[in-house]
Amino acid sequence: MNAPAESPDSPVTVVRIHYVKEGCEQQFEAELKSLEEPFSNVPGNLGFLVFRPGKARDGVYRIVYKFASQQPLDAWHNSPAFRAWQEKERTLTIAPPGTRTLSGLETWFTLPGQNVLRPPTKFRQAVVTWCAALPVSILISLITGPFLDGEPFLVQKVVFVTLLVVLLTWVVMPVVARVARGYLYERVGIIEEENGM
Repeated sequence: MNAPAESPDSPVTVVRIHYVKEGCEQQFEAELKSLEEPFSNVPGNLGFLVFRPGKARDGVYRIVYKFASQQPLDAWHNSPAFRAWQEKERTLTIAPPGTRTLSGLETWFTLPGQNVLRPPTKFRQAVVTWCAALPVSILISLITGPFLDGEPFLVQKVVFVTLLVVLLTWVVMPVVARVARGYLYERVGIIEEENGM
């Protein structure tokens, strides 16, 4: 299921599930490796994760990549490297990939897949969000306090909340969610590799 981003400036996460033909796993891995450089050259990319087949060795690869907004995602999907990859993957898989696009706040925590990860509990989401929001809130207060002391209460709150939401959405939470993924998600027989692409 695909859904457009909530706004052109919202972070966007794409999840693709590939069903690789038996015996084609090594070639599929090699093709994934070849995407590292072109992916890293796209401005606005926020990372790339590969969830390999578990103990069942069912040939199912789940690929998750994220961009800062819809525009760089479109640039990646329209790039020669991605189009060449699409052509190649057709020869290595038994069916078209299942694709899902996520945007907005749900990209903070959601990495969907068929039995790849159990969704984090609301409690764990709350703990991670609190740990991220507290230092950011303190930092914003320290920086803006001297400039906003004489301003009306509403102006102070509008500036504070705007800065908090912007910093959490585009700067802090993408990093925190990746760092804390071991706490957020229960692993279910997967091998995970993160590529700094």
